[in-house]
Amino acid sequence: MTQRKIMVSVLLLLMCMSLTYLGVRQYRAGKAPDKNTAVTVTSKGGHDGIPDELFVQVAGDEPAWFRSCGSRLEAFKEVMTVAAIDLNDDGRAEYVVQAADSYYCGSGGCSFYIYRYRSAGFERIGEGFGRYVGSSGTLHNGFRDIVNEVRGDGDGSAESTVMLKYSGRKYVR
Repeated sequence: MTQRKIMVSVLLLLMCMSLTYLGVRQYRAGKAPDKNTAVTVTSKGGHDGIPDELFVQVAGDEPAWFRSCGSRLEAFKEVMTVAAIDLNDDGRAEYVVQAADSYYCGSGGCSFYIYRYRSAGFERIGEGFGRYVGSSGTLHNGFRDIVNEVRGDGDGSAESTVMLKYSGRKYVR
């Protein structure tokens, strides 16, 4: 092995160890998410809780070194957060993916996307802007309403709360 390959391998190993150590571990695998509160999905024991199909749809192809780290979420925690929540009481989590990077955010907040699992894979059923807060107890077409807050735009305007309601196909204002 060349000296350069050895150095790269050592650096990748150190980076993987750091990413695993620094993670917040709140996700409890195997437990159903609470009906009204999102669970932040983070790494636990080398598994990050994000279904492969959803991760690829949101983040694109992952670098080869990333798999060796054991947690995709740790590598992307600076650019997105993921909440697993059962919005329609079917026992299967829907996912809210919130951008956390300034590239996807503005003065009013950040973009977020809502995904639902279908037999053909994950389908985007909504999107919003601001700060994702959670779901309400109110249902529209069998899905809980999504609550998000939109900050003022820097000109002194107040923060507002927006309810996204499921239309039967997607979430709308």
